[in-house]
Amino acid sequence: MADRNEQSMISFKVDSVVKESAEAVLAGSGLNTSAYLGMCLRKLAQGGEVPFELKVDSMFWIGEAKVSKAVTYIKSGDFHEAIAIQTEVGKLFETEIEKLFLKLVASEETGAKSKDIFVDQLTSGFIPAAATSTSSIRSYTENIIPLISSIDEPSADNVVSQIRDIANQVEEKAASLVKNSKIIDLIEETTIGNNAEELRENVELTESIIETVLDAYEENRDQLAMRFVGSEFGIEEVAKVSIKRNAIMKYFERAQKKADQKKNHEFEQGVMLLEALNASNC
Repeated sequence: MADRNEQSMISFKVDSVVKESAEAVLAGSGLNTSAYLGMCLRKLAQGGEVPFELKVDSMFWIGEAKVSKAVTYIKSGDFHEAIAIQTEVGKLFETEIEKLFLKLVASEETGAKSKDIFVDQLTSGFIPAAATSTSSIRSYTENIIPLISSIDEPSADNVVSQIRDIANQVEEKAASLVKNSKIIDLIEETTIGNNAEELRENVELTESIIETVLDAYEENRDQLAMRFVGSEFGIEEVAKVSIKRNAIMKYFERAQKKADQKKNHEFEQGVMLLEALNASNC
């Protein structure tokens, strides 16, 4: 008969997401995987049957896979570095575009309609809100250029050219920061710098990292927090970025609602004007 203290080594394979998820739960109870497996095997031996019914929740495991990827980005430092890159790029854009608009507002050569646009951009808070990522900066540029181009003023073309120069400067800065960061290790056989399309794709990787982490935090906050028991700093940074992102999203929602209301008001005024003209022609 074997000595009751004699132990045997058991080797088995398990999905990395399952392992990570289970270990997080066990850690919260002060247990490790070995101790828990021992408990389960004792229960199995004593009861003579599997001690639980396995029901697979596919949505749970989809969420766990997202959490696992987010944890990798946080613990590796990639999330922190991606945030640092986007922050530096955003500050560059915000500084340069505000400097340009302030100069144009002060210039006597700038027409009245253009000045109204620049003043509105400087006072609405839209620029810092747009300066949160390379894609939102790109979107802002793509929207402001047609607006300025539509104004029949001599300075419009020159302003558009200057805005494009700033946008290009931002893209180049972002690419340089990514190229000199360890995030570049995530890009297999990268050819960064060879052409504009590849350059942009690599810059957008930083946004993908941030979105992956924030989505996991928003959708599976408790499960993500369990991975950082005793080392809360990683999750605290995610929480701060999430709060900032939600505030910006609410700002854009309000701005869009305001723009829609303005369009509706202008449409209603146009209808009233047409009705008045029709009435006067009768």
